[in-house]
Amino acid sequence: MKNKSIFFIILFIIIISRSSILNLINNTFKLYLNKDNTLEINYLNDEITRLKEEYNKLLDFKNNINIDEDYTITNVYKNNYGFDKLIINGDNYNLYDEVLTTEGLIGYISKINNKYSEISYIYNTKVPVRINDNYGKIISSDKDNNIIISEIDNANLNDPVYSVNNSYIGKVIKIDNMDLNTTITVKPIDLKNIDYVLVRSV
Repeated sequence: MKNKSIFFIILFIIIISRSSILNLINNTFKLYLNKDNTLEINYLNDEITRLKEEYNKLLDFKNNINIDEDYTITNVYKNNYGFDKLIINGDNYNLYDEVLTTEGLIGYISKINNKYSEISYIYNTKVPVRINDNYGKIISSDKDNNIIISEIDNANLNDPVYSVNNSYIGKVIKIDNMDLNTTITVKPIDLKNIDYVLVRSV
């Protein structure tokens, strides 16, 4: 009998307090939803901001390209590895395609994988180059990743250096006549902090 009385008392309290209880449940539920919505809205706003910044970088990159031939623009993976290679998005390229920034040539496609490709930096290649009307080739690099060129005897300091496809590589900063063969040191364009590149078939 006592248990029955307690039950009716609890039931009575619930009935007269149902409005307050429902409000409490409703407000708690709304608070939880609003908190989730706020987090989601903040995340979406941050993502929109990031995408706008990426778009503006890409637009700025494209607007500074002065190449008439067909080319592909792609992004550089942030998790590039090592010091002699760079990883770019995409696999629809050919081996030895030129890879450039708006400043000039940074390297060549050296390996094509599934969905991404590898670039060998210009200083790690043995490709032919042109200074004025003279042709030579890259033979090595120094500790600062400047390019060492041989087989060119007629060059001056600050002469521009180009690939055989007329892509700018850098400028002459040193001429060494001590050896039997003259070697020329070339400072390449900036190879750091690259977000986008263009790939041109050669």
